[in-house]
Amino acid sequence: MFSFILASLFFTVLFIAGLICTIRIFKKRRANIDWQLHIFVSISLMLLGLGVSLFTWLDIVAIAMNNEKVEQGTCELTRKHSRRGGGDTRITVNGMDLTYNKPGYYNDVYECRVEYLPFTKTVKDLQLFDE
Repeated sequence: MFSFILASLFFTVLFIAGLICTIRIFKKRRANIDWQLHIFVSISLMLLGLGVSLFTWLDIVAIAMNNEKVEQGTCELTRKHSRRGGGDTRITVNGMDLTYNKPGYYNDVYECRVEYLPFTKTVKDLQLFDE
């Protein structure tokens, strides 16, 4: 949870920094290619920060209001390995694809209950049941 809030703060700061850079560049308006490139980069950073921080802050509000989504049914778990030795688990339940970053789950089909955040689809809790 702490890392989720930290990521939200990072992207909020990225948005504010992009906004400040855009304003400063517009004040020093010049009609050359460097000026246009600077405007493009600063607006891109600003929009990236705004988009990601908006979704993460909406999920933080959903956590505070206890509005997590729940799916229950047959889950197909698929372990995806990365080159560095880590990886994550892909969960498919009721047609939804979710990512779970806890180790210890392998390729199989289970009955399960998945609790996830509504906007970023981050899995908060996974419960597996015996069939």
